[in-house]
This record gives sequence, C-alpha cells and structure tokens, in this order.
Amino acid sequence: MSAKPKKLRHRLTELILQEVSLVDRPANPRATVVLFKRDSSKETDMTEAEAKKLAEDVAKAGDLAKAQATEIEFLKGNLEKQTTSLAALTTERDELAGKVKDLTKTEPKPIEIPKEAQAQIDEALAKVATAHEELAKMRDTSDTAIYVAKAAAFKALPQKPDEFGPVLLRVARNKATPEDVIAIETLLKGANSIIEEGGIFKQVGSDQGGSSVATDRIDVLAKEIAKSDKVTYEAAYAKVLELHPELYKQYVDENMAH
Repeated sequence: MSAKPKKLRHRLTELILQEVSLVDRPANPRATVVLFKRDSSKETDMTEAEAKKLAEDVAKAGDLAKAQATEIEFLKGNLEKQTTSLAALTTERDELAGKVKDLTKTEPKPIEIPKEAQAQIDEALAKVATAHEELAKMRDTSDTAIYVAKAAAFKALPQKPDEFGPVLLRVARNKATPEDVIAIETLLKGANSIIEEGGIFKQVGSDQGGSSVATDRIDVLAKEIAKSDKVTYEAAYAKVLELHPELYKQYVDENMAH
C-alpha cells in the first residue's frame, strides 16, 4: 500500500489586506496577523477612559462567564443527583406496587376484638355521648336564663319572659320555628295596639280623653323630675314611664275601659 502524497503548500507574501475580520470560526485558524495599522483620526481614536471602561467590561464579562460556567457545572451535578434519586424512587414505587398487588390477592382477615374490650369501648362511647348531652343541656339552660332576663327587661310589652325568652334564644341561634314567628308577630301587634289605643306618643295636653288616676300620677311625677333633674317635661314624662311601668299599664287599662 503506497503512502499518500503530501499536499502542496504555498506561502503568500507581500499581500495588501483591505480588511481583517475577527470571527468565531475562522476559515484558516493558522493564519495570524502580526502587525497592522489603523486610522488614528479623532473620530476613531478611543480615549483612555473609554479604553479603561472597555477593559473593565471585558473583565466583567470574563468573570460572568466563569460564574455561569461554575453554575452550569453545579446544575449538572444536581441534575445527576436528581436523576439518581428519581431512579431510586421509581424502583421503590415498583417494589411497593408489587407488594400491594400481592396483598390484594389474599382477603384481609377481620380484626376480632375481645368481648370484654368491646364492652369497655361501648361503655366509654356511651359516657362520651351522655357528657355531650349534659353539656348541651347546661348550655341551653344558661343561654335560656340569659334571654329570659333580656325578655324581662321589656316590662311594657305584653309578653311573658319565660315564654318569650326562649323565642329570642332560638332567633339568636338562627333556629327560629314558624311558631316563633307567630309569637313575634303577635307581640308586635299587641304592642302596636297598645300604642295606638293608649296614645302614648301623642302630644301631652291634646284633646284625647279626659284625665285619669294614672295620668294625674304620671303628670305629678314628671313635673317633679323635670324640676329636680332640670330636663324638659317631655323627657321627664318618658322617664316616669320607664321607672314606673305599672303606671303605664294602669294608664292603658283606664283608656281601654273608656
């Protein structure tokens, strides 16, 4: 087998280059430029500050490239670790899937609890249920007492606190029944009738009816309060009705009798 002939090489000299371009992939990597000239006009000259800035930018670019290379190597290592971990997890998953498949082939045996233990469990559950019921009853009793007291504060209304208090409690709990709605409507109607027939909001001294025992008593007390507290007669009148609901009831009864 004959040797390959050597390629002919030629050296070109005394060339005049019009342009030298710096490229990433040169056609002739061995070709080098040893000496070159450049235009030294002011338009193309780079100042010392610009040259220094360019050198700094090049240095920064080099540092950034090194940092990115380091980060890429780190990410490669991390990716290899994640790949290894994923492979291990996949293997573990397949093993577990096989075990689950084996377990499903056999019917699970029911757990047998001894009779004595079951009796103790049932007794404990019954005690818990009883405790919850008693706690609920105690809460209902406490809340009912609170709302009965609130209902008792409405002394001028035609209602019984023991009956109307639980109605208010159910309304507060958003558990009002149709009967509760009827009770509230009845109370409002009764209060409206008392106000209309009693004329409590009419001007004092109007032409409504003659005087009565309750009216005279309220008038005397209102004048005393107006004088002692230095308030208007109307304000004193309202205070008398608040302090003496029995007079207001007597006043209503007397007007109803007429």
